[in-house]
Amino acid sequence: MAVVRSANWDAAVAAMRGIGPEVNAQIIKHTRAMAEPEFKKLGRAKARTRLQRKVIASTMNVWTGNASVQVSAAEMGVLSGGLSVDQAGPPAEFGSIKYKQFGPRSRTGKVFYPATREMAPRIASLWIQTVMKTSALAMDGKK
Repeated sequence: MAVVRSANWDAAVAAMRGIGPEVNAQIIKHTRAMAEPEFKKLGRAKARTRLQRKVIASTMNVWTGNASVQVSAAEMGVLSGGLSVDQAGPPAEFGSIKYKQFGPRSRTGKVFYPATREMAPRIASLWIQTVMKTSALAMDGKK
């Protein structure tokens, strides 16, 4: 899922290119520190079953880079019955016709995709604000 680019986004990307690696590292660290707890909280709120909480909500992560923010869930781990989290993720998110314990099918997802749709604009805005504020502080000589 991509967020529509804007003049603010382009300015933030340009600012990231023009500042030093230590300031970039601060921006990446602060963006993830602020975005990940909110993303996980939203995932927990959207999860309706114990399986969704275990497989999707508890494994949601935010990864930040120089000009990107990526989100993920259900990538690693094993459930108590031996089923890997990455195998249980798709049916827990989208349901299943064959296995009723995963609930009815959903084309738009149940936990991760709705949370991502809701958080993407917020994370983009946060990233832009963090880049601008950290860049301004760096230019003023403050860290």
